[in-house]
Amino acid sequence: MKNRITRYLICLVLVLAVQLGKAQWSPDSIAVIEKGFSSWNQRTPGGVLQIARSGKAIYQKSFGMAELEQGTPNTPHSLFEAGSVSKQFTAAAILLLIKDRKLVLTDDVHRYIPELPDYGYPITVHHLLTHTSGIKDWGTVVAMGGWPRTSRVYNQQHVYATIFRQKSLNFIPGSAFAYSNSNHNLLVLLVERITGRRFVDFTQTELFDPVGMTYTGWRTDFRKVVQGRAVAYRASGNGYEQFMPFENTYGHAALLTTTADLIRWNQWLADKRWGDEFERLRLLPYTFANGTKSEYTCGALFVRTIKDQLEICHTGSTAGYRSWLAYYPELELSVAYLSNDASVPSIAVARLVSDLFVGAHPLRLPIKNNPASIQVTDLRAQVGLYKCVDGPEVLEWVQRGDSLYLARDPEWNGMYNDPWKTDIRQFKFSGTEVDVLSTNGAQHYRKVQAIDLSDARLSGLPGRYFSEEAGGEIVIDWSKTDNSFRMQFENGQSVKCVRAFVDGDKLSIIAANHVILTLEYGRKGIVGFTADLSQESFAMARADNLVFERR
Repeated sequence: MKNRITRYLICLVLVLAVQLGKAQWSPDSIAVIEKGFSSWNQRTPGGVLQIARSGKAIYQKSFGMAELEQGTPNTPHSLFEAGSVSKQFTAAAILLLIKDRKLVLTDDVHRYIPELPDYGYPITVHHLLTHTSGIKDWGTVVAMGGWPRTSRVYNQQHVYATIFRQKSLNFIPGSAFAYSNSNHNLLVLLVERITGRRFVDFTQTELFDPVGMTYTGWRTDFRKVVQGRAVAYRASGNGYEQFMPFENTYGHAALLTTTADLIRWNQWLADKRWGDEFERLRLLPYTFANGTKSEYTCGALFVRTIKDQLEICHTGSTAGYRSWLAYYPELELSVAYLSNDASVPSIAVARLVSDLFVGAHPLRLPIKNNPASIQVTDLRAQVGLYKCVDGPEVLEWVQRGDSLYLARDPEWNGMYNDPWKTDIRQFKFSGTEVDVLSTNGAQHYRKVQAIDLSDARLSGLPGRYFSEEAGGEIVIDWSKTDNSFRMQFENGQSVKCVRAFVDGDKLSIIAANHVILTLEYGRKGIVGFTADLSQESFAMARADNLVFERR
């Protein structure tokens, strides 16, 4: 289903590629678009896509169903959750306070939020806005405690309590980029502390009302009946199951909106209705000590230049909702996409449309592997595990035929020679070391020694381990069936351990859910471990150094 819909999206974009350069639509073109999305029908969820030039819609269409049980179709007025596209509205609230001189980027947030632990470094507003604070992602932390998001109903107080009990940061603030929802949850609290108003009320009167976003608001109570809301789904077997965000957290996500309202928002910003200084701050990146600039800006946006065309965008994903909002200033073009089908990743739409508008590279399936053909002898020395020198991330390179693959995440598999690279990362090998380069900085990896999970040094691992930071317990035992260790979480989830390695005097285990356990030894053997969990989309640490102690 997923690949079929993605192929249909390619058909749509090929049609739009022709039509965007023309003054009017032809009936034949519209017919091709309808056919392209024909797999979204009365038996499936779907979405809404709107494209506008200078604020005027040149294409808008709804597909599939908003609710499968009663057979309610999606319409241009259907409400969806915008996922992380919501972050730019939280950021805008902060930027308005800066504009009104109630706050400055360099303010230490401890001044307003003294409950945040003192880690020995200032954490500034700029750090929170650009994901350079080093604060752990709360959702990742509670997942390590055995209760990931959607398995329990979390609210803002749960979020803050989780953030405030963390004993360490992922890294020194300002030294790296790591996407963390906690940053924008704290920005919500910052708005409330400075204004003395509820964040929901402040954004309504200062953002949504002036812009004319009449259908937009925050989901603060998941039980509330919302007229016109599309139900979120994910694929299950031969059909679908509901996959709703049953939680009362917001600021990082949880914006209920329509594509038309998002287009209005883009145009308001394009017109610089809040002035030049607001616009400058909105597009301001973070500059690291080595002079490189992050692609992520204070406005909660990824800003990239592709073939001389500026792309300002963000994707979103919450439970079964998917979203993408983009603006191309030179083309005066806005694209808004909202969906209630988790089967189609928003990154698929984003890549296809960006390829279309700027001609960065030929249209392609986003998750199809297209490795370059290079000599087998060039690859053998690179196969193995590589550990980041300055972080917990581990990459595994494997050889398949005449190609080298990054085994950890299939979306980034296709590698090219000298330096091998993916769409957003470059990998340059030098002997047993590799540099990972991107506009968000550079990471240096070195090869480590893989060991078997049956190694005698790991024999004392089975036991019960508790983490105050994660608020939960993990039980580790040896599975004769898998011939491996398994981690048992409090919610019943069981995860297999798949690799082990030695790095200096440290032994570590890699689990199938991207968790890396670095073992701590005492006089009587293994006394605990630190857990590092990276997000699935490629070596961007979300929660490092979670301490677990043997019970």
